[in-house]
Amino acid sequence: MYILSVVFSNHCDLDCSYCCIQSKNESPVLADLNQIKDFIRKYAKVGSIVEFYGGEPTLHKKELFDIIDFCSSLDMGIRTRLYTNGLFKDWTEEEVLSLSYILDEVLISLDGSTFEENKQRFESQAQFEAVLNNIRAMRKSDELDITLSSVLYGRAKFENMFDNYKFFSTLGVDTFSYEPVTIYRTDKAVIIPRDFFGALFKGIMEISRDIYISGEDKSLFVAKELLAASWYHQGDKDLCSKNVRAISPRGNIYMCRDHAANEEEMFYSPKVIQFFNKNNLKSDNESFPIVEQNEKDLTHCPVKNIQYRQAGVENDLYWLSDSWQDFVVKPMYSTIVAVNSQADNLSEIIDYFYPKVDELLKIAIEQEEVERED
Repeated sequence: MYILSVVFSNHCDLDCSYCCIQSKNESPVLADLNQIKDFIRKYAKVGSIVEFYGGEPTLHKKELFDIIDFCSSLDMGIRTRLYTNGLFKDWTEEEVLSLSYILDEVLISLDGSTFEENKQRFESQAQFEAVLNNIRAMRKSDELDITLSSVLYGRAKFENMFDNYKFFSTLGVDTFSYEPVTIYRTDKAVIIPRDFFGALFKGIMEISRDIYISGEDKSLFVAKELLAASWYHQGDKDLCSKNVRAISPRGNIYMCRDHAANEEEMFYSPKVIQFFNKNNLKSDNESFPIVEQNEKDLTHCPVKNIQYRQAGVENDLYWLSDSWQDFVVKPMYSTIVAVNSQADNLSEIIDYFYPKVDELLKIAIEQEEVERED
């Protein structure tokens, strides 16, 4: 397996309003390190990624350090990745630094460069400042790849993408990842307003142009569920069912880290069970039939496909239409690929698409109308 997710618990020291993890702080803690090590031994390949997801993984400091050390001891070139809110509650600066020198990647969730833009997650300016200070501390490691992972919701989040990119670049952030909210708390669909999606397109093009002009080694990502499965597919290497496994706080194996993190809500809560029952989503002789059936449906993400269809909005996802894919999403994605690969023709791609953003958006909307009439 290529990506292995370890979910110690769904416990978290924040309560972000849009978080996809439900029944938070109700799971047990997977403290049996041997169970986690057996999971990694079974599924890891040379060059695999072991990622720590939650909840908030940094609430389990000892377990986190132990498993990172274990991955290194296997001598398989395993990369380790941490998803975190960046608070590092009850950590000293020395401990944050120690982690930075043995970790390969850290993804820090922040939605903007001011406390006002992060009020959905932080209770105080002090919490926000603590995260900024932790980014500065981690940047002392030259080898650590620091990613800013931003959830986009509300007009300001989309329109401020470039300004926020410039601010966090000064802190030494290497990679910028953007995920527009399309599902709220696992079961409520959110249709991105067209002008918001237009702002996303413009923001990506502005950031790409700045990366090219500055010559800095930075990377960009947008959520791949914005890409229609009708054209975006890369064979088995792109299938989660073939390349991803996650171990939950109860030691169960899932295909998706979100299923492992949401285990309490889906399978052990007295509430009405969401999605499907556990027999459909847990590993069944190393297969996930329900997930596999939805893998090449609307987008490349089977979990989002299931959620979209359950919410009954599959016909409302305008950005998956041929017009939006051809005139907005594909140009945006091809530019991102060129930026990340430092392609020889990057300047030509940016010079071609950057001045045409408004024109391409207009064509996409006009063609969408034609498609609906047909």
